[in-house]
Amino acid sequence: MEKRIFAIVMAVFLVVTLAVAVSAAQATPTEHEVRVDGTSVDVRAFNIGGRNYFMLRDVAYILRDTPVRFDLEWDGERGAILIESGNSYAGTPAEIDGSATIAVPSRADVYVNDVLINFNAYSIRGFTFFQLRELGDALGFGVDFEDGAVLIATDRNYAPAGMTPLEPLPPTELVPMPELPGDEPGDHSDDAPGEIADDEPGEYAPSPAPPVATEGFAPITAAEWVAGVRTGWNLGNHLDARTARGQTVEQMETAWTNTVVTPQMVNSVYASGINGIRIPITWQKAIDNDFNIRADWMARVHEVVGYAVANDMYIMINTHHDDEIFRLHDRYMAESRRAVTTLWTQIANEFIDYNERLVFQGFNEPRTRNSPAEWSGGTPEERRNLNELNQLFVDTVRATGGNNAQRVLIVPTYAASGTAAAINDLVVPTDTVPDRIIVSVHSYSPWLFALQIGPDSTDRWDANNSGDTNPIRSYIDRAYNAFVRNGIPVVFSETGAVNRDNNAARIAWTEFYWGHAHSRGIPAFWWDNANYGVAAQTGGGAAETFGIFNRSTGAPTHQDIIDAMIRATAAQSAE
Repeated sequence: MEKRIFAIVMAVFLVVTLAVAVSAAQATPTEHEVRVDGTSVDVRAFNIGGRNYFMLRDVAYILRDTPVRFDLEWDGERGAILIESGNSYAGTPAEIDGSATIAVPSRADVYVNDVLINFNAYSIRGFTFFQLRELGDALGFGVDFEDGAVLIATDRNYAPAGMTPLEPLPPTELVPMPELPGDEPGDHSDDAPGEIADDEPGEYAPSPAPPVATEGFAPITAAEWVAGVRTGWNLGNHLDARTARGQTVEQMETAWTNTVVTPQMVNSVYASGINGIRIPITWQKAIDNDFNIRADWMARVHEVVGYAVANDMYIMINTHHDDEIFRLHDRYMAESRRAVTTLWTQIANEFIDYNERLVFQGFNEPRTRNSPAEWSGGTPEERRNLNELNQLFVDTVRATGGNNAQRVLIVPTYAASGTAAAINDLVVPTDTVPDRIIVSVHSYSPWLFALQIGPDSTDRWDANNSGDTNPIRSYIDRAYNAFVRNGIPVVFSETGAVNRDNNAARIAWTEFYWGHAHSRGIPAFWWDNANYGVAAQTGGGAAETFGIFNRSTGAPTHQDIIDAMIRATAAQSAE
């Protein structure tokens, strides 16, 4: 996982394809209560074709004092509505007759931060009305409907159009990733130009026999695996550090932490009360041009997994920062398919003899880096292609046979996002064995408390404040309603809250988050990136202080947070 802050970037003109109305329609007034972060607001809406539409000026007005505030103006020369994030709307709600009338499709272009968006909009009595969810997708706020009320959450879990998360700064200087064969110039702005050097003879070879394996395999369902996880933890910033090819195993493992993983550290995690561990692994730094994995890197992965096996933990391994080889646009899919098949055939065969507590997660946060829709669910093309790669991952693992024929597997939404677009468009893969698929989602909610670094962030969180709890509920409940209640288990494989010298608030947040997830049958895994101290009010990965275990000694640095996880998951319900 790479956490981020938001910044306005140079505009890229992109047309987001949405259904556009083509005919007039009946508009009838709706009486639904609207709440912004839990506070009721006075705003009018019309129902058109079974959907609620809100006046753009009204939405700008009710969000004027929130982190997702925006201003708007009419550009007569272009015949366009211009929306700019970050500036408060200075106008007032418009006076309009709220009786039933006819709505006419709006023909005006709409630009959000200079990005052209084709909204499904209507003109009613001279004012433009929008679907609230579409506005939320473009402007970075969440929308849900609960108990007859429309809920707007401004925690900004994804970036508005025309805004993109900045790449984090790792604890140590990041070595640039070389261009991969077939990349187009400028495709990856964080890659260094140039070709990959020829491989040294013998540098890449099949891995030796696994140094640690388990005996016996008891087939369990995905629901049984999920139920077995009391609480989970991520071994972040060790095996998943993004580095260049050609480095030693130790250089790759210590690039972001200056420490190596030890048995004592994993033993300490288990002794603290945590029985689930996610081991993020980046592979592209240790492959050749044909996606063959280096034997020494694979052997080290075996060792680290073995530390968790020795504690009989529930274990998840994945492909983590491998976005450059799993690309989701049509023009790259032939190569992406080859990468998925080659890599996962090797990984699955290497771990074929491990028992049922080891599961494979096909991808971490599959997405197109620095794209306008990176954190809002991607594009239809990208979501369609991710569905294909998720299916290919499942088929590839099953083809290796043995224990893998029945092993539980995990697939993510686009960018592991909990947004409606990402969740609604995920197609759970078909499988040769029933009830073995888990869906993975990530959520750091509320964003301004859990992750945001900068002047908009807050160190306060109160379980009695619906504005603090609703963002958590909305993301967990959306995943529950889409998957769990339909028999498909879910895991929140990353979440957490940075340290702002606010431990009491973090403990309360943890107990509520883990408790509500537990009440929905969803285990949560804390993201630990080995960063400690108090989060600075600046950008950069070093400010993202999620560390709860000392990586040198293995000792917990926040046993009180771990205790909160255990208390919450021990209860029958946290509601």
